[in-house]
Amino acid sequence: MKNSSSKSSNDIERYLKALAHPIRREVIKALAERRQLSYSELMKITGVDDSGTFAFHIKMLQGLVEKDPVSGEYRLTEKGWRAYEVLKLLSGEKELRSEEEKALAPRERTKEVVVISDRISFVLTRKLAEQLKKEGKKILLTDMIDLTIEEMPEELLDEVLEGIADVLTVHVPRELRHIVELKSKDVLFIGGKPLGFISGIIRSVVEGVAKSLSSLPKIMMVHKGPRKHLKIIEPLNKRINKISIQADASRIEVSNDGEEGQVLIVGDFFEGSEPVIKISDDKCSIEVVSGSAEIKVPPSINEYSVLVDASAFNAKLSNVKQLTIDSDASGIHLNLEDLSESTIHINSDSSAITAVISYRKYSGRSSVVVDGDSSSVSLRISIPENTALNTVIEEGHGIIEYMDLSTRSYKDPWYDEAKSKLDVIIRNSDGASKVRINKRYI
Repeated sequence: MKNSSSKSSNDIERYLKALAHPIRREVIKALAERRQLSYSELMKITGVDDSGTFAFHIKMLQGLVEKDPVSGEYRLTEKGWRAYEVLKLLSGEKELRSEEEKALAPRERTKEVVVISDRISFVLTRKLAEQLKKEGKKILLTDMIDLTIEEMPEELLDEVLEGIADVLTVHVPRELRHIVELKSKDVLFIGGKPLGFISGIIRSVVEGVAKSLSSLPKIMMVHKGPRKHLKIIEPLNKRINKISIQADASRIEVSNDGEEGQVLIVGDFFEGSEPVIKISDDKCSIEVVSGSAEIKVPPSINEYSVLVDASAFNAKLSNVKQLTIDSDASGIHLNLEDLSESTIHINSDSSAITAVISYRKYSGRSSVVVDGDSSSVSLRISIPENTALNTVIEEGHGIIEYMDLSTRSYKDPWYDEAKSKLDVIIRNSDGASKVRINKRYI
């Protein structure tokens, strides 16, 4: 009975926290009035422009709001309807205005939320918290490997911290831990000092990667001579589908939304270190040393081979069939969309890897494989409901989040018979990894 009572109390606190924000109350009311609404419709109704911020609000409503498995739209759960009745009761008839009356009434003021995401590590200092309070803002911390919160008054942290989501480990003073626990979702470790062996490894990985990346500007500064801005258009004699990119002490951004028949490179380079472009029968190769470049390739290119050393590499690509990355002391950020049957293989040494990957419906077998050493790896993968999943962290420390599971390995029971399959394999010795997978109903 004690455990049941404790769980009930925790649920009540969670639901009260969920309903404490006016945007989340607006979501409950909108779903009660319209029964089902899409993600974009809810964003429009609530007036939230940032998708990351709105995703956090939806996460906070877990248990009150759910997705319809057929339409994919959001709807209220049974508890969500009860929450709506409570809101009606507390609001009174005057609050249940018509749409015309709502349009004439002033909107409830809400604090601006500053979103910090996609970081290897981040420190929420007392100085930053005080500045946010002074400006009337709150902060949302999401998609990080390592988060540290400095000592500060409890009321200060409670006032400025909107929430923490999808963070591997949080270091926080003991007297502030209850605030963090209440406002956190999908956090693996919460503690004061590094939590023993596992957290020590996580911290050493983060520090090692950060140290490697911090050397990048120094490496680029040793080149003598002025830098110059270049725009290079390299014509392609025929349609090709393969490209190789080599980056050394550089910052690279790649996309495949360029024009057919050409490769476009725009960037800043030191005198004598301009990018080298070579075209063979079916392949284009680009080498960048000590530069900063934006590369646009044609949509027909769907096979990529990337070699990066002490560099920052960002890629936004769609319809990729094959992607191989070899990374040494580098930061890699991937946004891969609209994938079907494909192979992704990342070899990383003392690197930080973050990737957002989404698949459309396909037949066949796809794979995402990471072979790492002392690296931090964060993957967010979205797959259709008919795709069978097989995922495992074979080496290193980390966690896989799938549906309601937090595990190191999972395989769908119908995997062997499935026509559409995805394998996600992580081997990251002396490293820390986090894999989050969700299924979409399309």
